[in-house]
Amino acid sequence: MKKNIISIWLILIFSCSICGNIFSQKSITDSLYIELQKADEDTNKVNILIDLSLELQHSYPDSAINYAKKGLSLAKRLNYKKEEADLFNNLGNINRDMGHYDQAISSYQNAIEIFTELTKSPNVYLNSIGKKGIANSYKGLGSVVYMRGNYNFAINYYQKAIRIFEELDNTNGMASCYNNIGMVHWKQDNYDRAIEYYKKALVINEKKDRKIGMAACYNNIAIIYKSLRKYELAINHYQKSLAICEELGHQKGIAVCFNNIGKLYEEQKKYSSALNYYQKALNLRRQIGDKNGIASTLGSLAGLNITLAELSDNNEEKYEKYVKAFNYATEDLKIAKEIGALFLEMEAYNLISESLTGLRKFEESLNYYKLHIELKDSLFNKEKNEQIEEMEVKYQTEKKQLEIENLEKKNLLKAVKLEKMQIRQILSYGIIFVAVFIIILLIIIRNKLRKKNETIFEQNEEIRTQKDELETHRNHLEKLVDERTKDLKIAKEKAEESDRLKSAFLSNMSHEIRTPMNAIVGFSSLITDPDLPVKQKDEISYHINRNSDTLLHLIDDIIDLSKIESGQLKIDKRECKIDTIFNLLFEIFNERKDILSKNKINIIVNNKLKNEQFKLVTDPIRLQQILSNLIDNALKFTEKGFVEYGCSFSDKNDQKLTFYVKDTGIGLSPDQQGQIFNRFNKIEEDKRKLYRGAGLGLSISKNLVELLGGKLWVESEKDKGSAFYFTLPFTKLAKMK
Repeated sequence: MKKNIISIWLILIFSCSICGNIFSQKSITDSLYIELQKADEDTNKVNILIDLSLELQHSYPDSAINYAKKGLSLAKRLNYKKEEADLFNNLGNINRDMGHYDQAISSYQNAIEIFTELTKSPNVYLNSIGKKGIANSYKGLGSVVYMRGNYNFAINYYQKAIRIFEELDNTNGMASCYNNIGMVHWKQDNYDRAIEYYKKALVINEKKDRKIGMAACYNNIAIIYKSLRKYELAINHYQKSLAICEELGHQKGIAVCFNNIGKLYEEQKKYSSALNYYQKALNLRRQIGDKNGIASTLGSLAGLNITLAELSDNNEEKYEKYVKAFNYATEDLKIAKEIGALFLEMEAYNLISESLTGLRKFEESLNYYKLHIELKDSLFNKEKNEQIEEMEVKYQTEKKQLEIENLEKKNLLKAVKLEKMQIRQILSYGIIFVAVFIIILLIIIRNKLRKKNETIFEQNEEIRTQKDELETHRNHLEKLVDERTKDLKIAKEKAEESDRLKSAFLSNMSHEIRTPMNAIVGFSSLITDPDLPVKQKDEISYHINRNSDTLLHLIDDIIDLSKIESGQLKIDKRECKIDTIFNLLFEIFNERKDILSKNKINIIVNNKLKNEQFKLVTDPIRLQQILSNLIDNALKFTEKGFVEYGCSFSDKNDQKLTFYVKDTGIGLSPDQQGQIFNRFNKIEEDKRKLYRGAGLGLSISKNLVELLGGKLWVESEKDKGSAFYFTLPFTKLAKMK
């Protein structure tokens, strides 16, 4: 829990390094207000609104958003593309800090779109501004996905930003990205890698004498040493950071150092020193109006007073400490709600509950603890679901293995039973034949003894009757043998089919899992070589990440298939935005086609619903998964031409949307179209080219579409491409005027 809060604070405080003396935020903000009132030209107003949104970002985020939106409206009216893109980036940063991740992603993507237009300008200055803006947007996207726990995607975005910063020789941006990658490794307890990236950032900052960046790096390295319980090294680096901040007059940085040193002393149980540094940090943060910092330090003071109360043997002193803790935590909660800091709000509820328990106000304590749990569940539900899914896939895998073993035992048992049945039938036929023979013989002897005097005619009649009876009995036995033989043949075919399916499944899974695993193991052994150049290490790291994503995608498919077959897949329907999903998919697959060296393919987005008002209520995660499977499939089987996806109204009266994915790939024959949605079915027509995949994507997509209330079908012609369509219901709101 504490690690989550600390990591978010580090992102917010050190993601962007600034230089120069830092004065009181209030005085800067007041001067900006005065300038805004006096500004005559709209150009000046746009720049002042940009500065105001930056200054108010941490203390008054709602006001910062309002000023950013005003600036955005004015920049659009004046057609100031650079300022418009900067304001979108500011909105992304503010929404990220407030935990509004979807809005943040949308703002960063809008900024990238505008900055990309600037890079096409023949003007060298505008071209450079566009590239730098794109890099900063990628860095912001990396921070958002990092906060969501998607660490591979975070490193991906940071590395994209680094490549652009290297091209521009922007060492400040490179150092900031290295610092953030270090935080990703720290969050995963990979302390050696974290320190390696922090030191990379430190070297760059030292070369450029960028002292505020050096202070940030010293602070982060100190946190690593604190995690490793190397307290002397930690305090040494905190002191280095503090000395730089004091030299620059960087009040916010000084407050951060005071707060972190307090945490270090608290961990060492030097409570008096910890209390002193916390109080210094709180006073300084109140002075500069840093509401995020004030809330954080209030939480630290509340926690420390609870600890001191629990250690005290004096009842009066114990009561006094709990009251202090309650007051600090209550103020912490008020500020956290005001600025929308959900992690701080959750921790404040817990601190209030603990202090009320110490004051023996159990009913009130229980109410605050319930609020803490509710908020915690909402924040960490995704992480729990991933753990549950991991346990579920393990259970399903073991269950499948057990079913296969049981099936093998049943088949063996059936074979033994069939063999015994055949032996019994042969013995039965022999006994019947002998019995019939004996009966006939006895009848003949008896007739000879009793009817010596009967005529030849009567003897012949008796023999004829006996022959007829034997013929009838023989026919009955032949029919019984035919029926038993037919049953044995059907049982044998079922056993052979079961064995074939088991072998195909195990062979396919073995290949699909071993391929990325071999790459991961091979590259992991190479990356440990200390003499390997950094560039090659980055390339190897990229291949490891890519193959890890492939392996995770395969495991996700197996999990989804297991859940669908067991009826345990849950659909979470809610209102969703098609544009957001389409834009995210375009970015992902535009990058993937470059990775797959398929530059001859154009990816086209065709959304015909932009001028329509309607509400699509469905599961956005599953909708994105369906489209992602279909686009990935199209990209796999297409070498040149295009891959197009989009949606339109299929029938407004029936309130249905039709989504589609078209390609100019190899196409499908009529026989293949009939089998393409079966599990583990793969197209292997061209033996000279092997296509990756386990044959699960289309089967999963068809099941997901049906669970969402629609249907999925394919239209294709051999060597002329394919088109996959699926429908989903929607709710109409109003007609456009």
